[in-house]
Amino acid sequence: MTKISVNAVYDGYPVRGFIHVPDSNPSSADLIVLFHGTISSPNVTPLTAAEKFFNIALDQFGLNFGSRLIYSVAYPQDAIPGWTPEAASALYPGLDLSTFYLGDNLPYVQAALGWAQAQLTDYLATNGVTIARNKIYAFGHSQGALLAHRLNRLYTLDGFVSNAPGPIDLLDRCSVSESQGDDNLSCAKLKTAFGATTVNPSVYENVSLKNYLNNLQSPILYTQARDDSNPVQVSNMINIVQPGIEACTTCAPATFKYYSTGGHDAFVINKETQYDIRTFLGFLPVSQPSFPALLPTARNFQLGEYPVKTYRAMSGAVVRRSFGNRAFSYTLDLEYQNVFEFTVSNILAHYNNQGGSALGFTVPPEVFSGYSGTLQGKVRTPFGIEWLYAEPPSVSSVIAGISSVTVKLIGEMR
Repeated sequence: MTKISVNAVYDGYPVRGFIHVPDSNPSSADLIVLFHGTISSPNVTPLTAAEKFFNIALDQFGLNFGSRLIYSVAYPQDAIPGWTPEAASALYPGLDLSTFYLGDNLPYVQAALGWAQAQLTDYLATNGVTIARNKIYAFGHSQGALLAHRLNRLYTLDGFVSNAPGPIDLLDRCSVSESQGDDNLSCAKLKTAFGATTVNPSVYENVSLKNYLNNLQSPILYTQARDDSNPVQVSNMINIVQPGIEACTTCAPATFKYYSTGGHDAFVINKETQYDIRTFLGFLPVSQPSFPALLPTARNFQLGEYPVKTYRAMSGAVVRRSFGNRAFSYTLDLEYQNVFEFTVSNILAHYNNQGGSALGFTVPPEVFSGYSGTLQGKVRTPFGIEWLYAEPPSVSSVIAGISSVTVKLIGEMR
């Protein structure tokens, strides 16, 4: 892996971070510019945060961006625990941390993106790497996602990705901080310099994403897990950001994707999130392991339930109401007895590729061999249903090289 540190200046601002060059040494490649999230832990600097995002992007079992040029930007932040003014000015000459507030880093990421567009390939050439840049994308997380969103109002790229952007409503966030007395460093710093949210609300509003929901110049993908650790993040995305951008008449196309699990960092662990991001960034579909096309030793199928609710009156009478006309939660249990290790490996590889129960799939017809075509159609691919793993496959050793595997699947509505 070729990893090159960035130490440059553009439009008068210091530009820092790390560049990844594909191992295959292609003559050209797309560029993905990364903006890390808020730094909230002591002893973490913008450089170490950029390096962490750099490594996440290269994870072969995750985002797997290794075939692209990557520039992970190290940009300054207003309130990093333990980050001293001396350390800040050493990394970013001219930066006065005592008067540097949330949102003041926008010019720094502007400079980083401008440098990436205008000078990155020349910078690589001075480091012995000759490669042409094709398309260019930007991908931000959390505070970095807010900055990516705002950069989309200033630059036209091939696309932006914004995962769990924020703060969406800093005025509300800092009002809560004031009333509850929590330790939000950015809010406290703004309050000390400009007054409380009730005294000077415009200072807080000017940093909020909700005030920048127009003039988006490039296609953008917003990703958000519904179990985000921020209690208002999801509701703000659904009730403020999405309707605001969808009503925008001066915006490029925007796509909103929501996921059941993954937390604030869903792009790190949620396979469905990673798939959507990779697809948006132009990665060609990769040939993925399929569920083995083998007739099981034993097979148990159960039809799905319909959404029916039961009410019981005081008299004891029962009334049932239907709330839909599509069944859900089909089950399919499969037993593969006395199979070779390569079959076990194929099943386990398929389970891992689906992210456990994250991604749905189609069961091959060989699994239902023996059913008539009509019956197999109803059982194998019920209308509007996709199969997911209900639990991890269970493997029992029989003898050396021979095992038995139990697979439990559940069919849910798409």
